[in-house]
Amino acid sequence: TIKAVYKKTEKIKFNGRTFNFSVPFGYSMDNLTAKIESEYRNIIAHTTHGYKMKVETEFDLSSFEINTSGVFEFIGKALITESPYYEMAQGENFKIKVTVNPSLDNEFDIADLEFMEENDNIIITGYNGNCEEIRIPEKINGKVVKKIGDNAFMDNQKITSIYLPDSVEIVGSNSFKNAVNLVTVSFGENLKEIGEYAFYNTSIISITLNQGIEFIGENTFGIYDNAIIRDFTVYCFKDSYAENYAKQNGLNVSYIAVQENQATGITATTLEGLTLNASKVVGGDYYETAQNITEEANVSLFEITLSSNTQSEIQPDNMLRITIPLPEGYGNDAKIYRINADGSYLDMNAVLSDGKLVFNTAHLSYYAIVSKDNKIIGDCNGDGIFNTVDLAELKLFLASLIDEIGGGADINNDGDITTVDLAEIKLMLAGLK
Repeated sequence: TIKAVYKKTEKIKFNGRTFNFSVPFGYSMDNLTAKIESEYRNIIAHTTHGYKMKVETEFDLSSFEINTSGVFEFIGKALITESPYYEMAQGENFKIKVTVNPSLDNEFDIADLEFMEENDNIIITGYNGNCEEIRIPEKINGKVVKKIGDNAFMDNQKITSIYLPDSVEIVGSNSFKNAVNLVTVSFGENLKEIGEYAFYNTSIISITLNQGIEFIGENTFGIYDNAIIRDFTVYCFKDSYAENYAKQNGLNVSYIAVQENQATGITATTLEGLTLNASKVVGGDYYETAQNITEEANVSLFEITLSSNTQSEIQPDNMLRITIPLPEGYGNDAKIYRINADGSYLDMNAVLSDGKLVFNTAHLSYYAIVSKDNKIIGDCNGDGIFNTVDLAELKLFLASLIDEIGGGADINNDGDITTVDLAEIKLMLAGLK
């Protein structure tokens, strides 16, 4: 039997399209190539006869200068990798325009932090990097970060934003003194003490403080070049230490409260009088961006906004603490990303606590929960939450008082549940793992 093979040559039409990208100053050529291929890979070209095919891109990067800001333009061509034909012509040329933005600079690298160990905890003592936005991790080398040391970021002229995790309980004296370009600070839920002159001579004009704060030293907030900053505002809960501190130091006070959106279970610390709105989103450009963050992952997208009696949508003046319940079927690897209008996204460094993802932000937008795993490590009773109840459940199982236990009890993934897993859970609950 002789089988005929249909062969035809056509040209792919791109209609003179230009693909625009904005990349950080210092981006390598390899990263630029990967970014463009990732953006382009899901675009299916149509032939003149309407057939679809999979294409990749190839372009000349010779004019791209890694450490120079500006706009660089390349001519690209299509490389056909999947086609209904045995023969196919190359695609028409198209343009790739890359804008190198020096303001993005280098990403924050934990390796640039200086630190010391004290009583099995970590104290941040300095920073050698050039990043403008610094997000301190909860743990370094498996040990909990408890304190920002005295003078740690003093005289730093680069930093504009600092985000502290819930684990930090103390911000030392002079820690950010004379960091004149610092405009944003986000404190964790367990902060107890801020030393004197900690934020003296910075550009911060407002702060949000939790109910647990117990001490704030002299000349810490609201002073620049020995003068009180007009309209400096402390966002805090009523009848708190923070409220008394603000009033004693002549600073403005605005009250915050925890609100819950009943439809989604999402909560936020918002200004009194505002309404928290949240809704789950399926489909659209933001959802497509979220799906492309990690392949073969679970994705849930939420739009979170604030409104008032006179405005349907407003951005917050204060730093919000937001919690989003972990959806069923999502595991410990779950992350939250803010999806921006330009298609970019930012890891919010959310922490999983009692079945909820928690993060701080001063800007509301679309937020995506992304998870490839479906197991909550340490969840022994299958309720989707890891806490002390699971420790009790594991003890009962090891004592043969119950016959079944959740898969999250196998902490070390060796296929067996033993006293080794019990020791691991105790470390996890103590914050040591």
